[in-house]
Amino acid sequence: MKIISFVTRKGGSGKSTLTINLGIAAELSGERVLFLDCDEQNTLSKWAERREAETPIFEIIADQIQLKEALKEAAEGDFSIVIIDTPGFNVPIVHDVIRHSDLCLVPTRPSTADIEAMASVLLAIKAERRDFAFVVNQASSVARSMEASAGLKALGDVCPIMIGARVALQDAIDTGWGISEFQQRGKASREFAALWDWVKNRLNTTVTDGKLGLKGSS
Repeated sequence: MKIISFVTRKGGSGKSTLTINLGIAAELSGERVLFLDCDEQNTLSKWAERREAETPIFEIIADQIQLKEALKEAAEGDFSIVIIDTPGFNVPIVHDVIRHSDLCLVPTRPSTADIEAMASVLLAIKAERRDFAFVVNQASSVARSMEASAGLKALGDVCPIMIGARVALQDAIDTGWGISEFQQRGKASREFAALWDWVKNRLNTTVTDGKLGLKGSS
């Protein structure tokens, strides 16, 4: 079982949208997916309530004890992938999520303000020696996204798959779908299929001491 978390300090970065659509792409590829919703806004849980399909399974997590129990049950229940949606960064449970994660994905919009808000998140991830990568999200300009990606590379690894800003993503979530179900042949669907392929390859890469993604590690 592999555990993926979306972690960022900046609000509006699209953690829940990424969680949902990465999870659906993983499930469509044959994974058994569990969503854990640690965010008090419960965007993921509200989406699950609108969803007619019985999978992926999801649970609401209120504290560190529930998190530990849910991960133990997930391992016993033969889930292959757990994806965790987190709240704002200055909440104790976020540190526990990072500690348990095989891969922390740090979404950021292609803006200077978003990139500048990364410092405290990266300190926590590096303190736990977890693998991480940035994901450029809500990309509306190729030039701006490439510039943001170049800036982020000075801080850590950047996923080469950028997720565009598209109305279809919100339309899918509003109706309880993932974009890969809602618009199967659209560009957004292809982006999330590619994102999942990249994440899966990353998870399958041999990691020594959690150093992948840590720039300047000895």
